[in-house]
Amino acid sequence: MGDMFVCGEPEMDVLSVTNPEEQVLKKIRNDPTNVPLSEALQIVRTIAHKTGSETVLIDESEGRILSEPIHTSSDLPCFTCPIEPGKQIPRNNDDFKKNELIFPEGWMIRTQDIPILASLGKIRIKVRKKPVIGIISTGKELVPAESIPKPGEVREVNSHLIATFCRRQGAIPMQYGIVHDDFQELENLLMEASDECDAIIVSGGSNRDQNDITAQVVRSLGKVYTEGISFAPDKRTTIGKIGMVLVIGLPGHPSATFMVLTLVVVHLLRAMKGAPCQRFYKKEARLSDHLCSNPQSDRYIRVRLIGDMASPVFGKSGLIHMLYHSDGMVRVPAGHQGYREGEWIEVMTW
Repeated sequence: MGDMFVCGEPEMDVLSVTNPEEQVLKKIRNDPTNVPLSEALQIVRTIAHKTGSETVLIDESEGRILSEPIHTSSDLPCFTCPIEPGKQIPRNNDDFKKNELIFPEGWMIRTQDIPILASLGKIRIKVRKKPVIGIISTGKELVPAESIPKPGEVREVNSHLIATFCRRQGAIPMQYGIVHDDFQELENLLMEASDECDAIIVSGGSNRDQNDITAQVVRSLGKVYTEGISFAPDKRTTIGKIGMVLVIGLPGHPSATFMVLTLVVVHLLRAMKGAPCQRFYKKEARLSDHLCSNPQSDRYIRVRLIGDMASPVFGKSGLIHMLYHSDGMVRVPAGHQGYREGEWIEVMTW
């Protein structure tokens, strides 16, 4: 049967089975008569490990002894129930096996991973350097968020949104301020940022009018790979490169910016760290309203979750409340017939 320990407060008295052929508890220290059996519930696993014990007679889920004892002539308690070897005693290979790979390359260290590292004696480990992301906002109407806007002016919010998003993804944001749709000013700032950053995100410079100059400036300094992505919102996304530095131009509306960050930029940031692509947390829900499709591109519709219901969140471009009131998004594939009211759909939660 192997050694067994039962301990009681406050003296931490310990009883043990030392002879595998016997089922009689034998005193190890202190006086077992001072151990109330109703209190003999706490297991001292450190003692069990030190003496090579094989079994502990305890029900941890219920917090009670598994079998009522009887008493021998020596007035020591005896348990008559069979005890499985290894019961309640963790062994060396019960947790992680020898030579087992625990953290592969690209693993993002989480809070719950810290005890594992500490238990292995790893207080310091080698990690990849956090990517530095430059952030530039463009727009003639923009003023700093702390300013009081005059008529025709708008507080700049996207750089703060992007910076927070980058931090949550383990990157270091560097904000370069506002460019008022001036080609030379944006060119100078992009050249400065490309010397200091691993990637650059330009907000508000990717719309289709003469003042949206991100693609033009990037092309003058490097290469543009695409000026649009086939989903809505928002197709107006520029991806290019200046030297070895990735440049991404996002739409100017915060809601559209957040969607592109979530659907596109997050994967680029994780790739820069050597981490696998971001996985979305998904939830099944029933639609409270119908959703139609776009014949040419995927649609991503923001939804609010209330119980098992998903309610689409619609609004005019530029309205920030759509972010506040949404809990995730639903993908409607291009050319799909759409989804009917009451139909079960898959929601990708934020």
